[in-house]
Amino acid sequence: MSNARKNALSYYLNTAVTAIVGLVINPLLLNALGNTNFGAWKTIQRLLDVGSSANGGAMQSLKWVIAHRSKSATDEEKRRDVGAALVVLLYWSPILLAVSAVIVVLLPTLMHGVPDEDIKMVYVTGSILGINVVLLSLAAVPDAVLIGTNQGYRSVNVTTVVSIITNAAMLVAANLGWGPEGVAATIAVGTGVNGVLTFHVLRRRVSWWGYGKPSKDDIRRVSKFSGWVLGWTFVNRLSLATEVIVLSALAGVAFVSSYTFTSYVAAFALSICQLTTSSLMPKLGSLVGVGEWEQAQTVAREARELTIALSAGIGCLVILLNGTFVALWAGHDQFMGQGVNVIMAITFVQFAIMRTDTQIQDTGLDIGLKVIFGAVMTVSALAAAGTAYALSNSIELMFISICAIRSVGSIAFPLLANRAIHSSTWPIGRAAVAALVLSMSIVGATFIHPTGLAEFIGAGLLSTGVLAPLLFFTTLSSSTRRKIVNR
Repeated sequence: MSNARKNALSYYLNTAVTAIVGLVINPLLLNALGNTNFGAWKTIQRLLDVGSSANGGAMQSLKWVIAHRSKSATDEEKRRDVGAALVVLLYWSPILLAVSAVIVVLLPTLMHGVPDEDIKMVYVTGSILGINVVLLSLAAVPDAVLIGTNQGYRSVNVTTVVSIITNAAMLVAANLGWGPEGVAATIAVGTGVNGVLTFHVLRRRVSWWGYGKPSKDDIRRVSKFSGWVLGWTFVNRLSLATEVIVLSALAGVAFVSSYTFTSYVAAFALSICQLTTSSLMPKLGSLVGVGEWEQAQTVAREARELTIALSAGIGCLVILLNGTFVALWAGHDQFMGQGVNVIMAITFVQFAIMRTDTQIQDTGLDIGLKVIFGAVMTVSALAAAGTAYALSNSIELMFISICAIRSVGSIAFPLLANRAIHSSTWPIGRAAVAALVLSMSIVGATFIHPTGLAEFIGAGLLSTGVLAPLLFFTTLSSSTRRKIVNR
């Protein structure tokens, strides 16, 4: 079995396990922590996730540099790349700590609806998760090298096992009455254990592993790329947190709880789309690195088609069945309404497709324009969403504003990605078919109203049975279909 296939299988397994664990854990944590504390915990996590991008982007840079130079660099040069990335990480550590501290201090301002007696809890939870941000940066070192050498499945398998244990411990902490603080401490311990185990795997599986003394040119090369990676990491995480930031600051943390459950399937689907294409990126990066443009264009086309098919299919299921799913899972009061659900599904499909093009451009190691444009787009989307909600108190208008601003990126990011792979094509026709199928699902949702578990399962099987072959034969080219079948 090829490493690419092992990567894909491990990523899917991790995503499936994470989704199943979340299905079990989230309602139980909501019950143990309460609606407000659960929403506060989710908000703190998301805000500090945005702040964690201030680590300099060294490990993201290392992943792509190793993949890009896998066929052209000597072992000593690779070790110097590792050394350069560690130096960059060290330089950025004070900034990472400072940014995390500022976010923790500002948490009460960014979280509407938290009772005064819970402010201390917010600070303590934020401080612990801030420490976890530092641990994540250190744990990313072995992970980056394994991914760059096309062995990401090894680190993912470790993460999957540790994640199950950590989530079980989180639930125990919550039920013991330790609150969000105890849950946060459990996460930090899990991160440390995961890093140690992944490092052990790295030492056994990568023969050239080590770090050499980098030259100024090595540090300059990694710093230049990692600076842009830092910018893009911040942009990407801010994009993912846009809805949570607006809801938390303006509507209240209780709305974040409802959003967590309503958006759960869409967030899970976004991970599926990203992991599907991520398994192809090391190969694409290697092809771009040696200038094999025709093969690179083929891999990029496959990634785009797979994203369109997957995102459209899951988006349709969200439109048709998410209301019933959330009601059965967490209760009717946690569903934000069909209007929000439809717009959220469309926003998910849009973001998934854009994200694939941004991944494609990463392989060319020239991401400056992408970062600049993405920053402007994301800040504009955040401002538009906040303004729309402040003026109307409408979550639907908030999502529509985000989708409208991002539509510009739906044009710009494919153009930038094509520059990286020397291409001039994009599957517009297949995307149009996907849009048509989504529209049909919106209409169909007015007639499909499963009310119990049996009806939900039946509607799900019927919908999947119709959507899967429809999208398989209309959004995927014959060559992509053959590769899927042969795999």
